[in-house]
Amino acid sequence: MSSSASSRASSPAATSSHPPMSPEETQTLVISLKRRADALEKELEEANGKKKKRYSASPMTRARGLLKLVSMHPIHEILAEVDRREMAKLEEEDSDDEEDDLTPEQLEEQQITKRHQDRLWIAYHALLKLIPGCQKVLATEADGDQERFIRGLERAANLARGEDISRSKSKVANILNRCEPPPMPLLDPISRNNRGFQHDSTGHRLCPIEYDFDDVDVKAKIRNNDPAFPTNGSLFFNGLYHGLRGDPLDVEKGFLKSGELLAKCLLTSSGSAEGYDIDAENQIPAAKKSKAPTKRNVAQILGITTVTPPIIAYVACMYHFSLTDATSWDANYNGFNYVALYDTIVDYFEAVKPETPEAKHMQELLGWWTKHLFPQQQSAAAAARSAVTFHSTISQQRAAKVKAAVDAEAAKRAAAAAATAAAVVISPASGSSN
Repeated sequence: MSSSASSRASSPAATSSHPPMSPEETQTLVISLKRRADALEKELEEANGKKKKRYSASPMTRARGLLKLVSMHPIHEILAEVDRREMAKLEEEDSDDEEDDLTPEQLEEQQITKRHQDRLWIAYHALLKLIPGCQKVLATEADGDQERFIRGLERAANLARGEDISRSKSKVANILNRCEPPPMPLLDPISRNNRGFQHDSTGHRLCPIEYDFDDVDVKAKIRNNDPAFPTNGSLFFNGLYHGLRGDPLDVEKGFLKSGELLAKCLLTSSGSAEGYDIDAENQIPAAKKSKAPTKRNVAQILGITTVTPPIIAYVACMYHFSLTDATSWDANYNGFNYVALYDTIVDYFEAVKPETPEAKHMQELLGWWTKHLFPQQQSAAAAARSAVTFHSTISQQRAAKVKAAVDAEAAKRAAAAAATAAAVVISPASGSSN
């Protein structure tokens, strides 16, 4: 290195060409570098480990599952929670010591905030699982490229939601029109006109379980927006319950055991879902279609084989919205907050403590949904269990036979040894008597 170059490298002008960063800029840089390091570490693990899984669907195609599998919250909000956690690690924050000084109201607010943060954190990992290479793009690409990537993902998710809304509009109309007795008037599969609380059939399903929509006076007050009968503040509505009627004294009885057809329409081919009853006791069975689907459905494209809480939450939102007379998507239509409904159902599953009766109930409910929506997976699992049982039974019986043979041989040898010992004892005794 020349002396002139050395002097330039050590000169004050060279070292002060960039102004010092503020603490906020330093934290942002550290978080960015940490995210990039995590992405590279994950890539290295995949390179050193098993062969990387090949995905036939592009990131933008898989992004159509964002609302179904990740969250209804914007990606930027999810990433902001990731940054907050990284910053908390750097600052070594510990809020547990401050809980003793909080009022009950403040403590409740803190718990709500923490639950929202945990929900976003879980959503972040679901995002990384859904979109291969997402972590690397967010960690290594320039800010402009990251922004375009995120906008592309959310655009694909919104387009998928629009298609789901259009599809569910006609499917739900067909479902209700097959009921016995049929609704009067019949619902138009093409238009949402004459839906909502103004129609007896959709109104009953939208009605909070604490009200009896069959009561003429109650129905009239709900339709007239009587403040004594609010409908947009309750997330327990009849359409979510088995039998299409919930019990306000036991809100978990039959909860989230309705809407299977809509869920199947959103995840699998419409052909296989056409004859599936939401509540068999309330419907006329539709004729089964023998024609098999020729295209891969959403579940196959996204690799969905089991039902997760976000899937049920998304289905509930689409189901409720399809019962209304809204002309286009509105996350807060007529005061009903669909993001709140989504988050509440996700929390219903995720916020339970592990190894409790509640956690067991959640697993059973998820299993119930998976059984109805993916029966082929249940058949495969049953076949696998049968194979394991088959080989286990044979192995156990073979081992038992070997053990029995060994025991029999040992008993035979013991008997022979005992006989030999008895003969030895008898032989000297006979000689002495002579």
